[in-house]
Amino acid sequence: MINVIEKKNYQWESAESKKFRIAYKDWTGNKRNYFPDFFINNKIVIEIKPYKLKISPSVQAKQLAAEKFCKDNGYIYKIVEPIRLSDIEIMALHKSSLIKFTDRYEKMFKERYMKYE
Repeated sequence: MINVIEKKNYQWESAESKKFRIAYKDWTGNKRNYFPDFFINNKIVIEIKPYKLKISPSVQAKQLAAEKFCKDNGYIYKIVEPIRLSDIEIMALHKSSLIKFTDRYEKMFKERYMKYE
């Protein structure tokens, strides 16, 4: 989403909050809560999923619930396939502090990318 949100200057917030909690039943019938990834321009709820996961029963159950949630709240729901960042883009974003990692991922980042410096 960095390639879309940041480059197009969209207004956004994380949708991983109580405001966007979406109740649904998973593919086994258990009640669960789903939190989409982003809320853009005060109208679009975004979930990021690679194509191969879009067809999974879990994602389909979440999608149905999210589409109803969005319809009820006047939002639009979209599942977006991520665009892979190049190693150079990842290093530049990290170096400029536009992205930060948890400790675990920071360690993995350093192991993978610091070899280029």
